[in-house]
Amino acid sequence: MKKLFLILVAAIGMLGISCHADSKSKSIVPNQYLEAIEKADSVTVLLIDPWSDALDDWMDGYGEVLQTKTCACPELLQASTKALCNPDAFVASEVVKNCAFMPDVAMIYHSKKGDVTVAYSFYCDNIRFAKGDKYQDFDGELVYKDFVNLTAMAYPKDRYVRHLVKQSKSNFK
Repeated sequence: MKKLFLILVAAIGMLGISCHADSKSKSIVPNQYLEAIEKADSVTVLLIDPWSDALDDWMDGYGEVLQTKTCACPELLQASTKALCNPDAFVASEVVKNCAFMPDVAMIYHSKKGDVTVAYSFYCDNIRFAKGDKYQDFDGELVYKDFVNLTAMAYPKDRYVRHLVKQSKSNFK
């Protein structure tokens, strides 16, 4: 009986390990985006005013780009990979949010695999992954705080970003 119990515990343990190892491949975000983020050697972070009447040609005119900063910041790149490439960060849902995509922040990850843009709308917690002329939107609610923190790493003194950090620490999100 004791032998059967030990075999059962070992089998469950092995099953848990293989499920955890397999979860990396189960992200609903396509690999083309994740690989470019993981391999990025620099990132350009844009602060955007989605409500502005002065629309830029960026991402089909989604607002005015207010600030742009490009850096090869290892901390920002590592934090981005940890947050965005986590297979549990985005979940499949049949619920469709009824709101316009109006990004406040975009991060363009530069790598030899090509540039990937990740834009986040704090207005409705939608996140858009784009490469070339193709894009895919996801519910970004689970990475809201991560995206606020990533933005704060690039713009720690920006008033709007400081407000987002303060809000993300409250019970509102």
